[in-house]
Amino acid sequence: MKKFVSSVMTAVLCSSFVCGNSSDTGKSVRIVDLFMDNYAVWSESALFSDNISVGFLDIDFDGEPELTTKISGGSGMFTYLKFYNIVDNKISEMNISGLRDFPDSELKLYYNKNTHIMEYFGNNTYKSGIMYNSDTFSSFAYHDSVDAIVSTEYFSRIYENKDIEIYSPTLKYYDYQKNTEITEEEYNLLKENIYGNLTDMNLNYSFVNMHNLSEEDLKQALIQSYNTFSYSDKDI
Repeated sequence: MKKFVSSVMTAVLCSSFVCGNSSDTGKSVRIVDLFMDNYAVWSESALFSDNISVGFLDIDFDGEPELTTKISGGSGMFTYLKFYNIVDNKISEMNISGLRDFPDSELKLYYNKNTHIMEYFGNNTYKSGIMYNSDTFSSFAYHDSVDAIVSTEYFSRIYENKDIEIYSPTLKYYDYQKNTEITEEEYNLLKENIYGNLTDMNLNYSFVNMHNLSEEDLKQALIQSYNTFSYSDKDI
């Protein structure tokens, strides 16, 4: 097994070219059957939103993907994620520390060479009519030091419009690590520096909107998601 160790967390990664579960179809059926048998434990959010997606991601990189639910909605188009793993053959919700608003874009998995951890990255969009619109580059990762998934905001591009009748927005940039507004030049340099310390792990995953799906269709979609999840460690 290949291991990456830091003071922040220990991530256990596959030593093969591609990490995933597609080679063990029987295992995926057993795992999904357990989640389907405990549907009420993780599906409560579906009662309050038509826009809920589910799929598997390995959050703590123990080789066993966790069921992830994604809910998008609200006036500002917030995105909330919940994560469920199997402990002693029971479904357990994983802890989340800090911000609960997660990336709403397509996810990418990076190895962060600064922190020595695996992080899921994406963009998080927030809107408030024509008055405010922000696009924030953020991530989430499991930290075993706190036994929780931690969400981190890095930088944001913000459009502010002060006149409700005339759309003439002002473009601003923000560095969340320093909690300060920055210039466009500083924003571009910050992006370059952050991406320069990230190694793309070539993530493959799939989510499905579970609204109006039959039990059998949902089960088959989850089996496909479990078997789809993979990433490459060839560049580490």
